[in-house]
Amino acid sequence: GVLSLVRGVNSSGKTLYRSIIVVSPESPIQNIKNLKGRRFAFGSVSSTQGHLIPRIVLAEHGLSLVDLDSYEYTGSHLNCANAVIKGIVDACGMQDSMAKRMASEGLVRILFTSKYYPSSGIAANKDVPSVVLEKVKRALLDFDPLGRDKEGLYAWHKTEMPKGFQTALPSDYVELRNWLDRLGLMKRIGTSNIGKKRQ
Repeated sequence: GVLSLVRGVNSSGKTLYRSIIVVSPESPIQNIKNLKGRRFAFGSVSSTQGHLIPRIVLAEHGLSLVDLDSYEYTGSHLNCANAVIKGIVDACGMQDSMAKRMASEGLVRILFTSKYYPSSGIAANKDVPSVVLEKVKRALLDFDPLGRDKEGLYAWHKTEMPKGFQTALPSDYVELRNWLDRLGLMKRIGTSNIGKKRQ
């Protein structure tokens, strides 16, 4: 019953994003299947780029969580990358723009880049009055973070929607919703302690 209102527009002008799986620059891991028996980190358990899409990538390559030596949720994309950099884990799934920047700095190596999925959006409860929904949606679509509304914003360019918002439709998220069901995640979103303890 959740209603999709808008999707964030990234720095490339797209309402799409990808997840990137990274490893250490010196890692012997060369493909996704090499992750079997390895230590893996995710970001937040409720993150699409940091959890759901990496899980999809693993599943598409025939791997599930039980095939990993261990896995953990670090709470953020940066924490996930740092776990790789510090050698705590062998690989992690994270936000595409941050992964590319860290790879260009030689901190990590990109192992795999997922296909594009709908970017982060803003949704509303189905019981919110339609007149309120329309006003909120219009305000978000009219929001101009690069021009008229730039003054007063703090580091907006670092968000997932640096160029504002575009209209979202419920159909945009069907594939991701199907994967949530397939992976048994729909009922577990929001649970903070899922996963094996680090050995």
